[in-house]
Amino acid sequence: MAPSIIEIDAFEHNYSIELVESTEGFYSLQAEWDLLTEDCPRAVVFQCWTWNWVWWKHLAPAGSRLCIVTCRNGSGELAGLAPFYVYPYRILSRTYFSQLRFIGTDPDVLTGEYLDILVRRSDSEQEVAGLIAETLKNRVHWDSFWFNLLLPDSAASRYLVSCLCTIRVSRTESISYQIDTGGDWQAYFASRSRKSRKNFRYLSKRALERQQACFREIIDARERGTALECLEAFQKARWKRWSQTGAPGAFMIPGFRPFLQGMMEECRKRGQMRLWALFHGEKISAVLVVFIENGAAHAFQMGFDSRYERDSPGFVLLGLCIRACFMDPAIHSFDMLSGSGKFKSIWTIKAQTRFIYSGGKRNWRNLVFEGMKALFRAAKTAARFFLPDAVVLWMKVRLMRMRRTR
Repeated sequence: MAPSIIEIDAFEHNYSIELVESTEGFYSLQAEWDLLTEDCPRAVVFQCWTWNWVWWKHLAPAGSRLCIVTCRNGSGELAGLAPFYVYPYRILSRTYFSQLRFIGTDPDVLTGEYLDILVRRSDSEQEVAGLIAETLKNRVHWDSFWFNLLLPDSAASRYLVSCLCTIRVSRTESISYQIDTGGDWQAYFASRSRKSRKNFRYLSKRALERQQACFREIIDARERGTALECLEAFQKARWKRWSQTGAPGAFMIPGFRPFLQGMMEECRKRGQMRLWALFHGEKISAVLVVFIENGAAHAFQMGFDSRYERDSPGFVLLGLCIRACFMDPAIHSFDMLSGSGKFKSIWTIKAQTRFIYSGGKRNWRNLVFEGMKALFRAAKTAARFFLPDAVVLWMKVRLMRMRRTR
């Protein structure tokens, strides 16, 4: 089957635009996509071809349509790329609303962060973004967009949002805590509060010396499989806590485990993955998965055995991993990504702001969609008031799985 690629001329800009709508066309972009990522100064692991491809294979919602826009210069080289997909909202198998999203993002599960349009450093971000926006408006059917956790200093993304939206744009902020690990560990540790230093020394010493715990990187393939099983078990075991906050956890999403396993294998081959664990005897008590791109380590998934909760294995593991990053010459920063900042702010006050943009076209479908969202919010509030937490959690997981039933 030939790749579904729609060519759009843009000779007045000395660029040509292609709209890739098939998995074959997506797959054929691998080499050029990776070269473009290397030539983008702000690119992170969540923007590479492998991350987007593995996500699309395992986590793409049912019924979604690929919408990858590529921009080539006069020499035919890839100058810009915008990896989107369109998700259809349906009632009784009929689509009543379509939403444009970045590949790697979904309201059900947080996977991709620091997203952006990829533009070669020698090309104009605004010009490329303008051509991509023109293509999306004229050649792709969608009613609204939801762009999650975009880079705040991206001129391309800001210009794209301004070009696409015909109604009011909503922008919310999210922060991630970061640590510069290019310096000296002892100097950094001395800069933490006295209470934080005392707690870490006491808890890590008790774990490593008195309880004979062991901290190390997992390299063996069989141990990696065991660690992934433990991570999944740790997160699922915390359902009771999640049910009170309405968040069922990533491993409850169908396809998340094969997605994570696939990314771990691909990144391990390139030396872009670290899997650190805390052992109590022969049993794993805490696990952290880290992906690395351009010297930045991104703490993607962490879990710990609730039986050791009083010993704070998650806090101890995180501190030991930060120390390991200071000792690793290939890593210059440690990023704790999104999530609760209560324990993260213990380690640093430096934070990176990301934006979540939502907006759309001025049409009746947006009015219907906003009405449906209001009804759904009211139904969720009523369910939480009248039904047990376990039932509400089961309903949410069931809805997420239905959205991925092909």
